[in-house]
Amino acid sequence: MSPSKCMKTSKVLTLLIPSLTCVNSFAQENATDSIKSASKEEGNRNVMLNAASANGPREISIGLPGGDVNVLENGLPVVYNSNPHNVNTHWRGDCSLAHTGLLKISETAITTGNIGYAVKSFTQLGTGGEKFNGTLNYNTNHFGKQQFDMNVNGGFGKGWYYSGSIYQDFDPGTFKLRFAQYQDRTQIYKAALTKKYNEGRGELYLIYHYSNSHWLSNATTSAPFIYVGDGSVREIPGFSLGTSSYLPNVGTIPYMDIRTGEVKVTNLYDATASKGNQITLLHKYKWDN
Repeated sequence: MSPSKCMKTSKVLTLLIPSLTCVNSFAQENATDSIKSASKEEGNRNVMLNAASANGPREISIGLPGGDVNVLENGLPVVYNSNPHNVNTHWRGDCSLAHTGLLKISETAITTGNIGYAVKSFTQLGTGGEKFNGTLNYNTNHFGKQQFDMNVNGGFGKGWYYSGSIYQDFDPGTFKLRFAQYQDRTQIYKAALTKKYNEGRGELYLIYHYSNSHWLSNATTSAPFIYVGDGSVREIPGFSLGTSSYLPNVGTIPYMDIRTGEVKVTNLYDATASKGNQITLLHKYKWDN
């Protein structure tokens, strides 16, 4: 092989075989930096799944303007705006999902038009085979949290498949609330029906999703502390961070009904109620080309 051909070939093979002797030092440095950057990025793409919350994704602010969409399911935003439905009240990373991953900033920008990271997830549709499959997860902690989720799926002949999921969370939090039993009481149900046709080239999915959540975490997980000034904090006497509540004994909230102008009273637990009914219809077809 002539030197000129060797140089042309090396540019193609640099990412696959960085140790080629015919690659010049400039190309080697670029390839090495590229590989390190890619591997570092891939290694950190689960950043939203390592959530600070015990049951929801972490929202990451990178200092740029963005929208509320940070989780996708089956290619669509789980919620289009965080008010009135927060992502955590309508979506959980449970066994109702067949796959969960992370979109990097450029992928999120192209997919949703927002700047930031986003979780991509896909519903468990039970199209893997005719046999019955079941999954059950249970999670607890020493504060009294009880969380379980389950999924059953399989086929029932002639290209028909089913999938059903239940998620239940009873989480009192890390300190006792005086006006509510749970900081997070969430229930989510999903049912999916799939039809494969034309020798499996076409697939039609019908998914029903119901959520009912009282998620108080935004209002109850804060606590006062003393900022030292060097980046560290110090506890205020009498308040243990994360385990002491400084909230009042009652969660009463007066408000004005915007439809009638009447002043009413509600409870913080009831005010955080979020319910959702969602029907999704998906179609996929594999063409000759």
